[in-house]
Amino acid sequence: MNIKSGANVKEKTEVGDSILENASREKEVDLDLENLSNNGKPIINKDVDKAMEIAVEIDMTSLFIVLWGALLCLHAVPKSYAGLITLRVLLGICESIITPAMVIITSQWYKREEQMFVTAIWFSCNGLGTIMGGAIAYGLAIHTNSYSITSWKILFIVTGLMTIVVGIAFYLHMPDDPSKAWFLSKEEKQRVVLRIRSNEQGFGNPHFKKSQFKEALKDLQTWMFVVLSFAAQVPNGGMTNFGSILLNEDFGYSSEESLLMNLPSGAIDIVGCIGLAAFNKRFPQLLIAVFALAITLMGACLLAFASSNSAKLADYSGGKISIVVCLCAALLLTIGIYFIYWNRNRRRDAGKNSSDVLTSVSIMKNRQFADLTDKENPYFRYSL
Repeated sequence: MNIKSGANVKEKTEVGDSILENASREKEVDLDLENLSNNGKPIINKDVDKAMEIAVEIDMTSLFIVLWGALLCLHAVPKSYAGLITLRVLLGICESIITPAMVIITSQWYKREEQMFVTAIWFSCNGLGTIMGGAIAYGLAIHTNSYSITSWKILFIVTGLMTIVVGIAFYLHMPDDPSKAWFLSKEEKQRVVLRIRSNEQGFGNPHFKKSQFKEALKDLQTWMFVVLSFAAQVPNGGMTNFGSILLNEDFGYSSEESLLMNLPSGAIDIVGCIGLAAFNKRFPQLLIAVFALAITLMGACLLAFASSNSAKLADYSGGKISIVVCLCAALLLTIGIYFIYWNRNRRRDAGKNSSDVLTSVSIMKNRQFADLTDKENPYFRYSL
């Protein structure tokens, strides 16, 4: 999962890096096209994510990783906007299954109090991917005249092939759930099951249930997470895809220097994710998220008011304002989710659930693996 997370973020920076390597001259891609092509992928991600979650099995996940790598390689082929946007949309469809799959895998193997730190470990490898991607792009950029094909094409081909290898390794190693783990003995599998009983969520169920779908649509937290995801991904997509370009045109760094600036940002990702998650034993994880968002918001404000050497500053002002507004919304929504969870846990601890419901669920055999929703299981408690 660590390796896959690193491969995930490499792809996100490549279009911006390739523009700095003069891909725009060959493809006739300007910054407006860059914006649209990168927008195609996250839009598809949001629309397809939920549909993909019902098919999150290791073989399906591995297939999409391999397809993702193949599509990355094909980025070296198109010479028009239509070809590029088609590949970006298909790439978004393939990517949409990856993060839900890794979140589910984490919840299958680790107790709830462990999941934040484990998630932070594999998510921090986004920083490793940023460092690797920046280093590869820089090496290609300074030797751009040494290859028989243009360097930006090599960038996509190399990272695409790396992703394909990761997908094959993922298929060969990862089981669908701990009960099918080829590397565990029968006794070890039983221990894993006993460890995660307290999660009150089992291993997950791939079968679609209409009643649970309706319940999710009626739940306030569902829509808060929808808006939170959108608000968080707008600045994430902008800075990930345009980071190198902003450094080059807005801050006056050379193309090579802009590529190298990806390296320290990747290191901060690694240290920041793991460092903040380490405080989870002392502080609620949602409050840690609030703190992290507050730091990000301050950084976005500093970026919005930074001096510029570029005549195109006005073109970026709207984007910078959007980033600040979205981060403010994400911060407020995270605080709101914390208080909703706190109140729901308080009501359950106070015995507000019907005694009949408590009795029927308590006598249910293996209720922890009965595929109950958070509302159906009165013994479930939300992680703060």
